[in-house]
Amino acid sequence: MEAEPLAASPAKIKVPFPLTALQSLSLVLFSLLLGILADGLFRATLPGINVTLFQLVLVTGLYGLGRFGRLEPKPNPILLAAMALLALLFFWRASPFLQFLNLAVSSFLFLLVVGQLSYQSLWRSHFGELLINGLRLIFGPFFSFFTLVFGSPWKDLGQHVQGRNSRWLLSAFRGLVFAIPLFIMFAVLLASADALFEQLLQRTFRFDFESWLEHSLIILFIAMVALAFLAQTFLDNPWQHFELKTPKLLQFGRIETALVFGSLSLLFASFILVQASYLFGGESRVLGSSLSYAQYGRRGFFELVTVTVLLHIVLLVGMWFCTQPKAKQLYKILATILVFLLYGVIISAFSRLNLYITTYGLTELRFYSSAMIIWIAVVMLYFLFQLFSSKAPKLLPSYIILGVLGVTGLYLSNPDAAIARTNLSRISVESEFDAEYLGELSLDIVKPIQDYLEQNPESPVRYKLHEVLRDKTFKLPEADWRSFNVGRWHGEKQLLRQ
Repeated sequence: MEAEPLAASPAKIKVPFPLTALQSLSLVLFSLLLGILADGLFRATLPGINVTLFQLVLVTGLYGLGRFGRLEPKPNPILLAAMALLALLFFWRASPFLQFLNLAVSSFLFLLVVGQLSYQSLWRSHFGELLINGLRLIFGPFFSFFTLVFGSPWKDLGQHVQGRNSRWLLSAFRGLVFAIPLFIMFAVLLASADALFEQLLQRTFRFDFESWLEHSLIILFIAMVALAFLAQTFLDNPWQHFELKTPKLLQFGRIETALVFGSLSLLFASFILVQASYLFGGESRVLGSSLSYAQYGRRGFFELVTVTVLLHIVLLVGMWFCTQPKAKQLYKILATILVFLLYGVIISAFSRLNLYITTYGLTELRFYSSAMIIWIAVVMLYFLFQLFSSKAPKLLPSYIILGVLGVTGLYLSNPDAAIARTNLSRISVESEFDAEYLGELSLDIVKPIQDYLEQNPESPVRYKLHEVLRDKTFKLPEADWRSFNVGRWHGEKQLLRQ
């Protein structure tokens, strides 16, 4: 009887590293490039075309690593294209809040790329998967960084380099990697210890060692962070798909569904009836309730914004709770009713906003709150489509696509200029005009103000508007090409012409 061969010892089994040495080296070099770019583009300057250039380099590098570096999984091209679009939009308008919103959406898209959300996964992912996979990004980059640095087969790099001269170049490169940071560190310390030696080094190399040390540390830190996220992108497990099952305790039957969503439907229907009496009753109906038009608008608008957002969340959670067949059918009916009632709430919110603007004018908060309501209204249309169509993609991709389109729409609308035009259009002898608030907005307001002054040379607020433009001229920032912004450039050019 032949003896069975002994199984290999687990300690001797060598698991292949997912990346080759050359692929690992490409990640390191690209991370260093990002560190150098970040230090050079963002140091002591305003955000502008520097953000656009950095994001485009990041997108191009991610695409190139996947396509030409043969790294798997390849980053999602749709997400990369969306990041590139937002990068190009960034330096179009001068509004700081709009730029912040752009960066927030771009960062979210980048995290989806890091989480390895592939093209196929994008269309069938739900919010539960977003939450679970998002938790991996808290500690994932940290562990992926050390896996890449200490687990990559760097010794195999020499196998890819052939020839005596090539091996010499590899040795020189390896030596420089260690020599340069050590040389700079000890040179700075010795220069700090002796003034004559410091002068000698400055005359010899003609640069500030302390400044170079500061630059080196910043570059190194940013490169390490970039390498951590790049390692997470190409080393960690791909996007995890799973069925998000509802716990038995939270599974709604027909009774729970009818009580929860039926009561909400009655409540919202009652509210819409009251709003209809206000809308059709006009000013006499509002004033008869001891409220002025301004009080009526001010009291209700932001509450209705909150109601719109919360009801949207409740409907999403309800879709998860109502899993039983009969409860699901009842939920679809009641959810459809609630969505149509929600549009009634949205109409009421905009009617109140109109009253609010008539008395107090438009602000950034009111503008972006209105934009959010419109965005939710569009999302709810897809919600209804997804509710009755089993073939429709999940809600997550609709949020991503509509989010990018929403930011694009805001850039097209030019929020600060729209706010300025709206407030200028309501100027009259009787109404109060807040010129101070207008001066707090970005340089996108310059053209609307100048157009208004040309059309209304005898305006009662012309002196206030001229003062706003004068203050803007005195406060023009001193910046170089890195902070170039189309809106800021147009505003500065028009200010300097007057």
